[in-house]
Amino acid sequence: MGDNLIHYYTYIPTMQYSPLKSDILSTLSYFHIFQYPLSDLEIWKMLYHENPPSPRNTENSGQLQWSFGVTSPNSQSFGEASKKNPQEKKLLTGQATKQRNNTPHHAVSLMEIKQAVNELKQAGIVKEKNGFYWINQLTDAGDNSNCRLQENPAEIRMERARISENKYKKALRIIKILKCIPFINMIAVCNSLSYKNSRKENDIDLFIITAAGNIWTTRLMAVGLLKLMRLRPTEKNTKNKICASFFISEDGMDLNNIQIHKSKFRQIAGSRDPALPTGRSGPLTRPQKFELLLDAPDIYLLYWIATLFPIYDKKETYAKFIKENRWIKDWLQNWEQQKNHARSIKKNKILTIPFFIISLFIPEFFARKIQMLIMPKHLKNLANIDTSVIINDSMLKFHDKDRRGEYYNAWQKLKNRALHSSPLNER
Repeated sequence: MGDNLIHYYTYIPTMQYSPLKSDILSTLSYFHIFQYPLSDLEIWKMLYHENPPSPRNTENSGQLQWSFGVTSPNSQSFGEASKKNPQEKKLLTGQATKQRNNTPHHAVSLMEIKQAVNELKQAGIVKEKNGFYWINQLTDAGDNSNCRLQENPAEIRMERARISENKYKKALRIIKILKCIPFINMIAVCNSLSYKNSRKENDIDLFIITAAGNIWTTRLMAVGLLKLMRLRPTEKNTKNKICASFFISEDGMDLNNIQIHKSKFRQIAGSRDPALPTGRSGPLTRPQKFELLLDAPDIYLLYWIATLFPIYDKKETYAKFIKENRWIKDWLQNWEQQKNHARSIKKNKILTIPFFIISLFIPEFFARKIQMLIMPKHLKNLANIDTSVIINDSMLKFHDKDRRGEYYNAWQKLKNRALHSSPLNER
């Protein structure tokens, strides 16, 4: 079972840093876990805001599109994009304001980010090389490559970008086949590959959204096809294999309720509570003493959604998915959805015909019954106990080794260490 149990760190505001610098350190701390330094533009886009959200306004705050995972911060696309869209230029220079929770919010400009990062660099809290920035300390969360990260982070990033490019090419070839399954509305690359940070031994993770009422049929056809092509990962071999372990249907696209703090408590003891998730033995129990992280998000899920890279998108499903998950902007206020048509593919209607004919002979109830019969016992035992393994008619999530709790703890530890480093002389 994936260990999502989280330690409860109390965030104590410190006068050492301005709110903006604290947010920058929080952002860099998260990506430091994955040995991924950021350019100042990426810090601006992925800036994490520490302050807990008040009840969010559901109104859209505007469109500002950047592709995350660039291999160099010296790209000309920044200037070109701002020329094409004056509103983008205003946001980047801090001349515009956004509405958040019905209160005016000053948009942090790229210039403000540059100045703050430079001051953190001068203070020795942040290091920089070739335009990439990272926390100037080792973390216990990663592996031995952390030492190399301190020495030459740009080299690591470029190397992983090259590895990721080869994996993208394979992903495109497979998605061109999978998209022919008639009930698939979106296929996106996720996890490390979505922002070009894959290692050689990594598999290729896909996130799939299906038409409502067809999630079991779609998964049976997709996983069955991958099995026939010998592309499913095994315990001994994951390199370049296709991991399709997360399916949702279009009627259940809001992922807010699968944040780890939605289902994890400090203790599991007390009286039964039907409002809590139901396990195989019945409703979980509400602890006598419990604490929910209502103000701290599931940081991994937050950036997982933000870095999703859609390859196949039918009926603007990706835009609908982001609209359903606009709650992430409570913490990532500068972020906007990915838009990159260079890698997108369209459906081949001719190849869809044989898949459609096959689907006529696989009714949804039958597809569900077959998959439940052959499903490994340990997945059935973990089903719906927490948010690691979820099995229902709108979500099929099989992450039995869910590490989100581990990443959360590592992020909090590194962030708190950075925030209590030698202070700058703030004005």
